[in-house]
Amino acid sequence: MLEKFKKIFKKYSVHIFVEIFIIVFGVLIALQVNNWNESRKERKHLKGILGKVINDWERDTLLINQYKKYYDPFLDAYDKVIQKAVTDEYLDTCKVCRGLIISYFPFKTQSNGVQLLKQYVNFSSSKIQSDTFIINLVQTQLGIDEVINQMATRIKNDVDNNLNVITEKEWFGDFVSQKEMPQKFKQYYKSTTFRNKTIRHKIFVKRNLIQTINQYKKRIIKDLPKLKKKYNNL
Repeated sequence: MLEKFKKIFKKYSVHIFVEIFIIVFGVLIALQVNNWNESRKERKHLKGILGKVINDWERDTLLINQYKKYYDPFLDAYDKVIQKAVTDEYLDTCKVCRGLIISYFPFKTQSNGVQLLKQYVNFSSSKIQSDTFIINLVQTQLGIDEVINQMATRIKNDVDNNLNVITEKEWFGDFVSQKEMPQKFKQYYKSTTFRNKTIRHKIFVKRNLIQTINQYKKRIIKDLPKLKKKYNNL
């Protein structure tokens, strides 16, 4: 019986080993293909997120340029008030003086891309978590977004407070309805109270927000080519 079994095993052993090899090899190939597919999906997902960050940075750059262009004439008018160089003739020709401290340009950074990237880093593989460029990008951008948006909110609140004060003035109706500035408003414009409000508002606009977004723009100019290169390599 044993001899018979040995003869059968000897006869079919090669076929058995070949079939086992084929099965094991097939399983390994299937695992490799699955890993390759998962890796490809992950790269595609990351590329989509990096594309959103790139779009956010490009939109923020445009917004920064628009913001600075909007405030250029305001900065000149701030200085006129602070230096006590305002005259009736200047107020008659000044296009931004009516809204000098009661209007603002809304500014909010585009943060959708970096928020998605933060989630990806937190729940992704250790490979991306060791990418210092991506990690620094997320941490720095989140900090910038918070600071800029806080500063923009401070400007909005200051405008609201200034508007509340002016609406209580007896000449406010004439200020809104008349094409020419009321004389009482011109007097208010030259007052110490208005000068102090202008100094505070200029600090919020120029020394705080404009300086910060200028630094933000420099960072975008520096890091955007690196981000695009990483995007194209995925």
